Amino acid sequence: MSTECKGQLAGKSVRVPVCGSCLSDLHSGRELQWIFDGDRPYVEGRSVWAKTRFGAIGGDLVTALHRHGS
Repeated sequence: MSTECKGQLAGKSVRVPVCGSCLSDLHSGRELQWIFDGDRPYVEGRSVWAKTRFGAIGGDLVTALHRHGS
């Protein structure tokens, strides 16, 4: 199960889905451990996956994937 939570990325606040373990880390004052795509956190990317947080936020993921040809 996941929930949305605010995290920090490059000094900016971002809203991302988090698992129970990550939520516990945030409540304990620890920073999120980002999934990296190359040399940057995936949430900074321009792909449909980054924009939808791997389908966790936004509208219809299937439609978005078809639109972007992914």
